Amino acid sequence: MLSKCMIISGGELEYTKLPDEIKIGDYYVIAADKGYEYALRLGISPDAVVGDFDTLGKVPECGETQVYPKEKDDTDTMLAARLCVKKGFKEAVIIGALGGRLDHTVANIQTLKFLLDSGVKAEIISPDEKITLLKDSEIILSRTEGFSLSVFALDSECRGVTERGVKYPAEKAVINSGFPIGACNEITDKCACISVEKGTLLIIQSKIQG
Repeated sequence: MLSKCMIISGGELEYTKLPDEIKIGDYYVIAADKGYEYALRLGISPDAVVGDFDTLGKVPECGETQVYPKEKDDTDTMLAARLCVKKGFKEAVIIGALGGRLDHTVANIQTLKFLLDSGVKAEIISPDEKITLLKDSEIILSRTEGFSLSVFALDSECRGVTERGVKYPAEKAVINSGFPIGACNEITDKCACISVEKGTLLIIQSKIQG
């Protein structure tokens, strides 16, 4: 039985090969609307597809297809996230969730918060970004050459924020959502340890351009 879920969203997905850290055989795959097209491009046959399919332009034939009206409260990616939670997965990765419309990107980051609050450890991955959330706990991040590290307060205030193994360390700091003090750091050791005693952090590793 598969223990992890992959959600393929309908943002921008220009690559034709999955990132190296994703092994397709490890995941139950849910495609959201145009994510179905991206799945086929990657040589993936989704286990389920969900959405209103206004972007894809057709309802695909799949093992499990859930069709929703265009006028609805949930985004297509959120529908996929709800299905992920319903099926009991505790780990998830989302691809195709960045680029294109900024409002969709923000919505997908908020979907990470929904998954976190539902007990699912999730991240958004693209060739240029890795995005995850951290709540009242710690995480170890491996150094990736050519990538920056940014840590933001997703809640109004985060207390006891510690960053070790980075160029600009912090020790039990208080950061808030009105000041991006955690932007543009970098991992200098083999790994970095990020922790927060109270609150939810938005952690972004971005490929440095140029």
